[in-house]
Amino acid sequence: MKNKLLAFMLALFATVGTLFAQNRVVGTVTDDIGPVIGASVMEKGTQNGAVTDLDGNYVITVKPGAT
Repeated sequence: MKNKLLAFMLALFATVGTLFAQNRVVGTVTDDIGPVIGASVMEKGTQNGAVTDLDGNYVITVKPGAT
């Protein structure tokens, strides 16, 4: 029983650590005129993305080392 509980706890901690190992990227998309509203910002090679707001700002959470 102790071994099963220990294995479960180790698996749980490994999973939780992976879930929180991410980076929050904050930025603004602009052009020559000013902020770009509704621009898509994507993490390369994934479906993970964000859309800029009325001021051209975005926030996206990506995996470490992402482009």
